[in-house]
Formats: sequence, structure tokens, C-alpha cells
Amino acid sequence: MSHLEEDFLWLLKAEGLPLPDEREFKFHPNRRWRVDFCYSSLMLAVEIEGGEWVNGRHNRALAKDAEKYNELVLLGYRLLRFTGSQLKNGLAVAQMRRILL
Repeated sequence: MSHLEEDFLWLLKAEGLPLPDEREFKFHPNRRWRVDFCYSSLMLAVEIEGGEWVNGRHNRALAKDAEKYNELVLLGYRLLRFTGSQLKNGLAVAQMRRILL
């Protein structure tokens, strides 16, 4: 588990928000795709995006991520994605509060 994923869990605990049911949730029957966290009863997946900036540029494996995330949605899940900056500035907690409470 990455330090950003640990930070995410710590923030949820600190705010008294429900914790995810599963970590490293394998959501696809035929692929090795996983999401960082899953709230199974809500069909809600959460991804913590590392490597936000590399060599001064935004880092995106856009096509690969798009395929994975689109398949997740096609299987009926909702997805929230957060960067390290969003964990730090409070946006992640605010949006998790909105969807969980």
C-alpha cells in the first residue's frame, strides 16, 4: 500500500467516515485490474492517483487508465479518483463525506 493510500485511510478515520470494505479490489473477472479501495454495498470504487507530477509535467497513462476505469463503470461501479494534492487540500475528504453521508 502506498503512502498516499495510507494517508487516505488516516483522513477517513480522523473525520469519522466509514472505511472501505476492501483494499486492492479485483473488479474484473477476466483481467488483473484492481482499484485501491471499494465500498461494496455502495458499488463505489476509490483510486488514489500517485505520480501526479513527473519531471515538471503532468503524468498520465491516459489510454490504459481510461480503459480500466470505463470497464469499471460499465460493470456498474461509481468511481472517485483523488490525487495527493486533493488529499492534502481537503477536497478528497469533502467529496467522500458527500457520497458516504
